[in-house]
Amino acid sequence: MKAILSFRASRGIFTILLLCLLTLTSCNNDDDAGLTNPIDQLPLATQTGANTFGALLDGEPFLPGGGTNPLDCVYQLINGERYFTLQASKRDENFNLIGLSLQMLRLLKKMRHIL
Repeated sequence: MKAILSFRASRGIFTILLLCLLTLTSCNNDDDAGLTNPIDQLPLATQTGANTFGALLDGEPFLPGGGTNPLDCVYQLINGERYFTLQASKRDENFNLIGLSLQMLRLLKKMRHIL
């Protein structure tokens, strides 16, 4: 009777371990694996201040990330004129810092500016 109980218990433990192993090895964190067009990898344009930014640099998608302040966007009023500044940065696979900066773009009143 003890042999039958231990066989059932070991079979149950084996089944649980097998299910855990299958669950852990079937996860895929690469959400962009199916996207081959670089433009499709950029965030969607918003009008809500969603704090998203993306650009193509040499045809490759650039998405800020890592570091203490990967995206900074400022509107300023200086001497009655409006200015826009944007800075974005990320780290590459070798931990090199890549930065993109648009400094002091003068905004004209009553015009739509597409960046």
